[in-house]
Amino acid sequence: MESIKRKGKDYVRQIPQKRFLSVLINFDIAVVIFIVVDLLLKKTLTVKQCLLSFTGWESVGNSNWYIFIILLMYLTTYLAFYKNESDDIRKPLLVSIGLTFVFCLGMSYLKAEYWYNTMFCYTAGLVFSGYKDKIEEFVKSHYWLILIVSLIVLLIIDRIPYSAKGLIYNVFAVVFSACVVLGTMKFKINSHILLWCGKNLFPLYIYQRVPMIILSSVNDGAFAAGYPFLFTSTCMLITVLITLGYKYIAVKL
Repeated sequence: MESIKRKGKDYVRQIPQKRFLSVLINFDIAVVIFIVVDLLLKKTLTVKQCLLSFTGWESVGNSNWYIFIILLMYLTTYLAFYKNESDDIRKPLLVSIGLTFVFCLGMSYLKAEYWYNTMFCYTAGLVFSGYKDKIEEFVKSHYWLILIVSLIVLLIIDRIPYSAKGLIYNVFAVVFSACVVLGTMKFKINSHILLWCGKNLFPLYIYQRVPMIILSSVNDGAFAAGYPFLFTSTCMLITVLITLGYKYIAVKL
């Protein structure tokens, strides 16, 4: 949303190529690597599973749901803002909210909550960005009241049995994100490590399971179970090395 506000229609027109396809292609490269690893480890894969894994709908050992939702969010943003010819953001925001509810309702019948609750956070972010000045002015005037109410809501939802949460868990996700934003309004975090992780989030997130899968197969899992600290630290080190080399295989559109 911030990019749309700064760059306007050009940014929206480039979403299919520079955002959607860019993420999908680089994700599919990772999927190929995971399939090769699975085959080398003699894991059982079906043709249907492999084909659907390239869309993020299925997994071949890789993280998939988050990428699938990212692609879906790019699609909703493009559909909502592509035909907007004015500077009035109310209509595209309403379209975004409507599309989010439609997609999430459909996803609720097909996947678990964590597949789609991120979309509510994303849409809340769009609204926040669209009315940033007014919202920040209101929040600053009622900061502690909003923080306390948000924390109470989190505690109430957390007390609900998991089996009964259903769609209300999406409220939890949005309020939790709001609490993080409220916290960063009071505390500034300066960390070169977090900054590096943020800039390299895609390879860190996508490729972290490669060393996990390989090392978990050592001695039929005995290494991972017997030496958890060594297993974890080795996986982290290999993931960082993969991330450092990611720039040589990344596709940029």
